[in-house]
Amino acid sequence: MPVGDLKILTLNCRGLCDGKKRLRVFHFLQQQQIDITLLQETYVTNVNREKFDRDWTGKVIHGEPDSSQSTLIRTGTDVTVMKCYRGEEGRKVTANVDINGETLNGRICIHTEQSRPTHRLS
Repeated sequence: MPVGDLKILTLNCRGLCDGKKRLRVFHFLQQQQIDITLLQETYVTNVNREKFDRDWTGKVIHGEPDSSQSTLIRTGTDVTVMKCYRGEEGRKVTANVDINGETLNGRICIHTEQSRPTHRLS
């Protein structure tokens, strides 16, 4: 899959600790065939990360412990994360990734100020 064909989504999910909501969001992402999802405001902690990781069928990259951001990579997406750098308080993740043999370096998830949602998945 060429880099230009990747479907990338960023989503302020306003909490994914509730199992039903998390499964609805994950189902939506799978239905839409989103390759890489940058999640903000997950409220996932070290205590509930195992459930979060179990419910997503692909790769999960979390920020620092108890941060509110995660990156999801869909199963079948040819993305290899070679190295992750997590910023202060888990508010950003920078990674070196390989997509179909092309190496990219850059920020993959940044926690930003909350904005008004245009569509809600709750």
